[in-house]
Amino acid sequence: MKKESNQLPPSASRPTPAPAVSRRLVIHEHLAMQAKLGIPQDYVIIDREVFEAMWMEFGRSLRTNKPRIVCLCGSTRFKDAFDEANYQETMSGKIVLSVGFFMHASRNRHGGDIGATPKQKVALDELHKRKIDLADEVFVLNVGGYIGESTRDEIEYAKFIGRPIRYLEEGGASCQ
Repeated sequence: MKKESNQLPPSASRPTPAPAVSRRLVIHEHLAMQAKLGIPQDYVIIDREVFEAMWMEFGRSLRTNKPRIVCLCGSTRFKDAFDEANYQETMSGKIVLSVGFFMHASRNRHGGDIGATPKQKVALDELHKRKIDLADEVFVLNVGGYIGESTRDEIEYAKFIGRPIRYLEEGGASCQ
């Protein structure tokens, strides 16, 4: 009795694989088409479905692999509250964005004579809003329930762009 084999005899015809297309050739043709269409070569054109899949994967990796970013907001007269919040939030594993200049603090480490011109104050307020843009959440240091004009503007801005807001002291939302 003859034993059956699953292998094809050497003389049997096998389908020939499709010729492999060089990746370099595809990229070259892609760049040539971009040039023909007037699209700069530093732009990359990909299929929308591929882009959406890549974007979803990128977002998933960001959500799972990065620490949350918190932006501290409040009057700079409460430097001790900023220092304590910075410590607590950092120790809880968050990236902390804070003010860089405590112009209203009684113990201003930048020197008693150093302040900010009205133009610089506006620039500092805008800079802090860019920090809010970077943050995942805002933590308002409303010591004694105090919320000044700049902090109120920052809270309104954070609400406008959809950032969650926490308050150091209860009743913060009603102080607005």
